Amino acid sequence: MYELLAGVTIVEVSAYVAAPLAGMTLAQLGAEVIKIEPPSGGPDAGRWPLAPNGASLFWRELNKAKRLIPLDLRLQADADRFLEILDSAGRVLLTNIPLPASLAERALRQRFPDLILVEIQGRPDGSSAVDYIVQPGTGFPEITGSSTAAGPINTPFPAWDISAGYLTGLTLLAALWRRQRSGEGAYAKIALSDVALAAVCNLGFLAGFATSGAVRPRDGNDVYGAFGRDFECADSKRVMIVAITGRQWRSVVNALNIADEIKNLERTLATDLADEGNRYIHRERLAELMRPWFQQRSLAEIERQLAGSGVAWAPYRSLGDTLKHLASGSDATMILETIEQPDVGSVLSAGIPVVFQNDRRKPLLAAPKPARRPRLAGQRLPRG
Repeated sequence: MYELLAGVTIVEVSAYVAAPLAGMTLAQLGAEVIKIEPPSGGPDAGRWPLAPNGASLFWRELNKAKRLIPLDLRLQADADRFLEILDSAGRVLLTNIPLPASLAERALRQRFPDLILVEIQGRPDGSSAVDYIVQPGTGFPEITGSSTAAGPINTPFPAWDISAGYLTGLTLLAALWRRQRSGEGAYAKIALSDVALAAVCNLGFLAGFATSGAVRPRDGNDVYGAFGRDFECADSKRVMIVAITGRQWRSVVNALNIADEIKNLERTLATDLADEGNRYIHRERLAELMRPWFQQRSLAEIERQLAGSGVAWAPYRSLGDTLKHLASGSDATMILETIEQPDVGSVLSAGIPVVFQNDRRKPLLAAPKPARRPRLAGQRLPRG
C-alpha cells in the first residue's frame, strides 16, 4: 500500500471481479475505500476458491485494504445512512450493483450535483453479462487451444474483468482530477463487453480480418506472427521460448548454438528468418531444429545454460510449483506479503503491482474491517 491517494475516500457497492478490483487498487494507492454490503453478505461472499474452513478467499483477497459498512439498501433507514456516508465521504461512488430507485443515478445526481459515479455494466444497454459470457463474442475462444481442439475454448483467466477493473480505477481518478479543477461531477458507464471489443480492435484483429479476410488459425502455444513455441525437457518439464524481436531471435540462435543450421535453412527455404513473420511461417521447421536441444536437457540444466543469455523464456509451473518458487525467495518481486486473513490465518497476498521507488510501502490490510466511528460501527460480514 502507498499513500499517494491519501485524503481521497471512495464508496463502493460491488460484487464479482471488476469493481472490487478497481476499489482494491485505489485502496492500495492510499484511498480510503468504504465497502457497502448487505449484513448477510454480498453475492460473492462465499465464492470459490475457499479456505479449508469454507471462508471465501476470493472475497477476502479482492476486498483487502477496504473498510466495511453492512447496510441493506432496500431499507429506508439504511438508504438514508448510505446517503450520509456518501456525502461525508466526498460524493464518489463506484458500483456494478443495481441500486434501489431512490439511490439510482438520476436521484443521486440531483441530490449531489458534483457526484462522481463510475458504474460498471455487463453490456452498453445495461443487460447482464460476466466475463465468461463476454468471451464468446470476442473471437478469442475460436483461436484458443491446439489445432485439434473441438469447439471454442474460454480461458479461465477473466481478462475482461481485470481490464475493466483497472480502466475503472483510471476513469475514476480522471473524474476526480477534473472535479478538483472545475468542481464538475461525472457519471461514467463502463460496459464489460465494450472493454473486450476495444481490445479486439486495438490489437488490430478486427481490422486485419476486415481488410484481408484472413482467419487466424488455432496455434496452441505458438506466438502468432513471430516465433514462440513450448518444448518438452528431458525430465518431462516444459518451457516456453519466445523470439519476437531481432535481439530475442539472435539470443536464441546463439544460446542453442544453431547459427549454421539457421543459415542452411534460410538457403533451403530462400527466406530471411531475421524477419519475425517468416519465423512464424516456418515455425515447424524451426521447432525441428530446436527440439533436440531441449529434449537432451533437464529443466535445471536449461535454466543454468540460458542464464544471462538474453533468451526470453520461462518454465511452465503449476500453482503448487509457483508457491514453492515464491517461497524459495528466488523471485525478486516486491509486491508479495504474508497477511492475516480473518478466520483463515496467514496467507500469501499481493499489493498493487507498481513499485514507486521514492515511496515506502505500508503493510497490506487483510479483509475489510468495520468502519470506524462516526460513520458506523456495524458488525462484520459472514466469513464464507
